[in-house]
Amino acid sequence: MGVFDLLFGKNKKESQPSQTIQQREKSVHICLVSDQPIPNITTVLQFKPEIVVLLTSEKMKQKSKYLEDFLKKIGFKVDIIDQLNAYDIEDVMSRIKEIVNKYNGFDISLNMTGGTKISSLGAFLTINNLKYNAYYVDSENNNIILITPERAVKTLDIDIKISVEDYLYLYGFKTKSVSNKEEIEKGIHKREKLSEYLLQKISLVKYINTSLHDYNTVRSNGQFKIVNTKDNKEVPLPIRCKELERISVDEEFLENLKLLNNTSFDTRTNSLIVGDVDDFIYLKGGWFEEWVYIGAKSLNPDDVRLRVEGEWLTQSYKNPKNEFDVIMTKGNRIYYLSCKTSKADRKESDSDEGIGKRYIYEINALSDMAMGEYCKKILVSFRNIKDPQIRERARMSGIEIIDYEDIFNLRERLQELMLNR
Repeated sequence: MGVFDLLFGKNKKESQPSQTIQQREKSVHICLVSDQPIPNITTVLQFKPEIVVLLTSEKMKQKSKYLEDFLKKIGFKVDIIDQLNAYDIEDVMSRIKEIVNKYNGFDISLNMTGGTKISSLGAFLTINNLKYNAYYVDSENNNIILITPERAVKTLDIDIKISVEDYLYLYGFKTKSVSNKEEIEKGIHKREKLSEYLLQKISLVKYINTSLHDYNTVRSNGQFKIVNTKDNKEVPLPIRCKELERISVDEEFLENLKLLNNTSFDTRTNSLIVGDVDDFIYLKGGWFEEWVYIGAKSLNPDDVRLRVEGEWLTQSYKNPKNEFDVIMTKGNRIYYLSCKTSKADRKESDSDEGIGKRYIYEINALSDMAMGEYCKKILVSFRNIKDPQIRERARMSGIEIIDYEDIFNLRERLQELMLNR
């Protein structure tokens, strides 16, 4: 028996009560703004009130601005009630009464998920005493818990969709617009056969990774260019990789290389020649991201994006930028897949722990800032990860690992994670 059963009686599960699921005129939904915006958005998108009231403290002012922008963009009327003292229960109760008086005659409800424990308790006690419904979002179990004025408890399945772009914006990350999505999608599927081939050729991928290790891409005037990581100087194309030793390439590889723009393999010198920036990005690890993206997309999520670029909305002159490998959403949850082709177990010179430690830190930092506590974090590695320290770090951070040992079951593993939420 759960805590709500103990407090309010037997929890009865229903699909969606008719009086709350339809968008209604003269309906008001009050949300307590906190660091986690997704519970607020969940009930708004599910119940579609005419007006959303955001009750916020000074500390949460910026969070409420992101919520307001998003809600107005999709057609909701928004009323901001600010300067709440979130640790003064009397102030909270007074504010709720003021809202109810302001919207006299409206059908009013409360989302009590956000805010401090004091503000949530004060808001619930007031709204319940005034005989209106209250809701609590239980994302872990994919439920919205309804508490009626009689304190009967019912649960509803969460049934909403949020795009990757909107999800990230609610956490203050603005994604870069992509104008040629169809062209990019065609390119991904055009190269799929080569990606499938590389997935089964660990030695060949190691050769490519080693050959391109000293190069990277930087954006200049809106375009990517290749630079040498040692001196940051631009590298002219084509890049002739070192000789491939001890292994030979087959006709299938040579044929699949034709799927790229301007890359070939010189059979006389047994070396790869990369003649295009897009080809470089693909061979540098983009092929694995694309393969993971195709697998994620096959699960029919609400939204899925590859190489999500964007910037943090700050007050600084230059907003910091980041890129995410693969992100997908389902319901009110988001899934971040960080894709790595390098060997995570490889030791760093000053540590007895593999470089996978940095992967864990990176995933944690980005997901915490841009996706919050409703994010499922997944490290997808082309190489096996055996280092017990890395695996323990991942476990402690709530990061799932899918490495080469399980890579061919990627779709099933992701499906399992989505079902178990």
